[in-house]
Amino acid sequence: MTHAVKERTHRAWTARTALWFVLVFGVVNLFADMTYEGARSVTGPYLGALGVLLPLTAIAAAFAPLVFLGDFTLALIGAVLWGIALGVHESVMPAAVASLIPKQRLGAAYGVFAAGFGIAWFAGSAAVGALYDRSVIAVVVLSAAAQLLACVPILIAARKMQRS
Repeated sequence: MTHAVKERTHRAWTARTALWFVLVFGVVNLFADMTYEGARSVTGPYLGALGVLLPLTAIAAAFAPLVFLGDFTLALIGAVLWGIALGVHESVMPAAVASLIPKQRLGAAYGVFAAGFGIAWFAGSAAVGALYDRSVIAVVVLSAAAQLLACVPILIAARKMQRS
């Protein structure tokens, strides 16, 4: 087998693997979204009461090493972890906002929260995109550190709520 044939075979295998990953990720995301949307209004307050936001935020820090440094199976596990954490986060946070704000100001509070969340998501995505070309390890470190740092305000808020 010539070098050119090996190179074409490798590129074809890489393209098939990437396509397979995108398709599987899309199907997992579809079912996660359906489950999330179906259960969000019911489970958000209950998940918040159970205190799952802090542990799941910490566990979600494992997604980056799994997705960026692992093989296909570990990347799939990382994607599932990320989906679970995001689903729980997006279920609990609106319930938390609702519990902190008077009813007549809920619309504005949700808008401010969503805007802040979107701006932070964009900034994080831009940082990851800029780092990705330079170092995948830097992407993993940034992603894991951001997830773990997010535990600090959650922990502070949980302690304040326990005191009151």
